[in-house]
Amino acid sequence: MDLFVLLGSTPRILRVVTNGELQDDLETELRRQSEAFMSNKNDVAFDARYRPDDDELLLIDGFDDIDGLIAAVREPENANIWQPSVEGLSAVKGLFGGFTENGLTTVIIQAFDKRQAIATGKFSLFYDRNTFRRLDGIGIALDYKPTAILTQGTGDNSPTQLRFVSLHNTRRLFDMDAYYHESTREEVESFFNADKFHGFDPDWLGANIDNWIRKKVTFINQEGILDACTPEELQAAAAGFDIAIGVHDAGGQMKLVFPEDKKRLKALLRFLDEDIYQSPISGNRFQTNSKRKIAAQA
Repeated sequence: MDLFVLLGSTPRILRVVTNGELQDDLETELRRQSEAFMSNKNDVAFDARYRPDDDELLLIDGFDDIDGLIAAVREPENANIWQPSVEGLSAVKGLFGGFTENGLTTVIIQAFDKRQAIATGKFSLFYDRNTFRRLDGIGIALDYKPTAILTQGTGDNSPTQLRFVSLHNTRRLFDMDAYYHESTREEVESFFNADKFHGFDPDWLGANIDNWIRKKVTFINQEGILDACTPEELQAAAAGFDIAIGVHDAGGQMKLVFPEDKKRLKALLRFLDEDIYQSPISGNRFQTNSKRKIAAQA
């Protein structure tokens, strides 16, 4: 099995030169990792708000393998050779290898960080034949598990499927904007527009915006909550959870009051993204940081 580096620069894919013995060891290890990653797991259609359980994998069915990982595994001889250097290690974003079996190509991909780089600047020792020796040269260490697995059948028009657990780690490897969008500052400012919010201060937002706020704005926009509900309806619903939401009458046009501090802003966004719910059995109220829609029964 050939090993490849996935770079943050062009070309994106280069082949790592290995001897036959190491290729056999790589195949054994990556097959083991693939089996452990995929075995007894249920696929869940990717939703950026959902954190999979231990027996679940997030699935993007129809992933665009724009970098050509599948092609590299199928035809490794077409990939250029990686010439490692201390400077070049910083460009490595991932490692991958794979195999084609029973009409299916499987690519095992690991995100790579500086802790896995072994460079001549470090005084590195390795144990071999009952003694420690100094490693003279550049080295890379594989992780013990994949970040993601890419599969595609060998038949014509077979869809490419990407399975993963952590969106954060997978974004280190691929541009996920087509499948998940995090609102820009301009989009967040547009969300808090003067037609819907009273008292919004763009300068305050610029000093306080963070990734959590960007994500929540994305999810709320996707659901269209502010268009589906009036400020009065939102205020009444929030009161049922003891959450205070201000409403301002601007000459007959009702608007939500922009919270006066970051804590209250996040409480509002959490409510608008439906992160708070009440059990119909016990009446207890809960806050969740992971959710997946359940299809309505016919």
